[in-house]
Amino acid sequence: MIELKPLTRQDVNEASCLVVSVWKKHYRGLLSQSFLQKLSPNAHTEKFKRQIDKSDGYLYGAYDGDVLVGVLQALDTEDGIHLKQLCVKESAQRQGIGKRLLTVLPPNRSVKAHVIVGNTVAHAFYEKNGFKKTGERMMSEYRGGRFAVDVYVRNNQAR
Repeated sequence: MIELKPLTRQDVNEASCLVVSVWKKHYRGLLSQSFLQKLSPNAHTEKFKRQIDKSDGYLYGAYDGDVLVGVLQALDTEDGIHLKQLCVKESAQRQGIGKRLLTVLPPNRSVKAHVIVGNTVAHAFYEKNGFKKTGERMMSEYRGGRFAVDVYVRNNQAR
């Protein structure tokens, strides 16, 4: 049984390792190997701790018993919610965990996600979960890497 819980400072090391692990496996072939090798849980750990300390946005984990299998990180902005991370452990994918994690976000707010061009699995996931591709493509910088992203938006929803 999957349980969704807000992450605490005690959870951030494990969450950071999960995020980096998913990125290194999922983006192999889409992003440069040198970029992926430089990814470190330490940067995510500090970012997650700051977000928890400021009570800024949404930082949730999906747990299968005591095992963390998914992470959602989102920030509140003036024009809605910006989804920063949605990662599910490879062995737990295609079980509805990503969809469940999205339910922690308020339905009365728009949600924006930047999806790396070529990430067909993520593109299909967001479309299946009510997000619409805006047609906007932009360059994103992250941890010293630069890559093209497509912008997806899920508008206010009534549940």
